Amino acid sequence: MFSHRHGISKDGLNTPAISWNTFVCRPYIVVKECAENGSNTFTGDILVIHLFGKSIIYCAEPESSSNILFTPEHSALTSEFEPLSLNHNVKIIFVFSESLSSSRWIYYRSSTCNSKDRTDGIQLMNSNSLEEYFSANEKLWNGLVSINKRSKMYDLDSFKKGKTSLNFIEIEELGDVSGKSLLHLQCHFGMDTLSWARLGARVTGVDFSEEAIQLAGSLSKELAIPARFVRSNIYDLSNVLKEKFDIVYTSYGVLCWLPDLAEWGRIIHNFLMEKGTFYIVEFHPIRSTFDDEGQMKEPYFHSDKPIRYEGTGTYADPSAPFYHVTYEWLHSMADVVNALVEAGLRIEFLHEFPFSVYDDCPWLVQRKDGLWYHKNKDIKAPLTFSIKARLWGRCLTI
Repeated sequence: MFSHRHGISKDGLNTPAISWNTFVCRPYIVVKECAENGSNTFTGDILVIHLFGKSIIYCAEPESSSNILFTPEHSALTSEFEPLSLNHNVKIIFVFSESLSSSRWIYYRSSTCNSKDRTDGIQLMNSNSLEEYFSANEKLWNGLVSINKRSKMYDLDSFKKGKTSLNFIEIEELGDVSGKSLLHLQCHFGMDTLSWARLGARVTGVDFSEEAIQLAGSLSKELAIPARFVRSNIYDLSNVLKEKFDIVYTSYGVLCWLPDLAEWGRIIHNFLMEKGTFYIVEFHPIRSTFDDEGQMKEPYFHSDKPIRYEGTGTYADPSAPFYHVTYEWLHSMADVVNALVEAGLRIEFLHEFPFSVYDDCPWLVQRKDGLWYHKNKDIKAPLTFSIKARLWGRCLTI
């Protein structure tokens, strides 16, 4: 997803041109169909703005002061605006309202876009373009269920006897959840979800793995712990889940499976009640820069193209004869924080920890406190982080 945050003024927009063909996005924002002269080609520039819950498409014809605003419902916002003729080249002259200056916006140039290609509108994330990656990753997580449920790392037998799967960080920082509704994103087979339920939360767990959701449901039933589990890619969750929650929670090893954190932030916003709490505890992005020897040699910053991995074994059982191919995305700490802030959440704290609670990298060693640190004591890099935020204001992004 190509996005740029710049000031917007009546003097115009100085922005790079971005190819239509590489602009991928979700959800659909519909361009007004108004080819009265029979032309089926639209060329030029467009600005799409999301303000106070409404998406606005703004265009202006060249060498003209006629400013044209359209809503997704295909109606001009005011009667003084003329319809957009699709055979005209259009150029942004200025933004209609100064109140838009605080909005996040996406700008691009379309060079050749036939009407048959835009029947479904402009997309903010094209799921078809990601299907190969999502399919491979779903296959991985379906296969991991049978391995992880037998692993020492997950220790399912102890969990069934009453041991919590939660770590001290999230228990202390999220605090009392009794009586609160909690949505757990990317819940795997639900041990943490059910652990929150044991602490009194009314829980809903979401995961895209069918095998994981089936096991989660069976554990809920076997242990008589009330819980609801929903199978869904989180990017599609609004299609199957409509309610809002006191808490949205996610943890440990979740962000690398998400191509678009801006959309992730908006999803969190969508499912939070007013003044609701979002909490994440996650492996620090800096960890991804270490190779298997613990040397800082790998990239840190995000790329739209995922990194492809293949091999055998798993993080819970490195010796497992399980061949897999996965696609993962890097996200910097700035990406995480900005996704939440731009989605209208107010950060209450960001904490960084020099340890991991799991032994899932070959360069980690356990110290007397039971936690895992870099084997080189001179390297004091953050390995885990947590963020707590509350819903504040409106989401001003598409």
